[in-house]
Amino acid sequence: TRWKYSGVSLGSVMEASQPPD
Repeated sequence: TRWKYSGVSLGSVMEASQPPD
């Protein structure tokens, strides 16, 4: 996964909350 949230690499888990960077 290429998405990162709060320094943690996540996938479609937080995709609904924030768009991929």
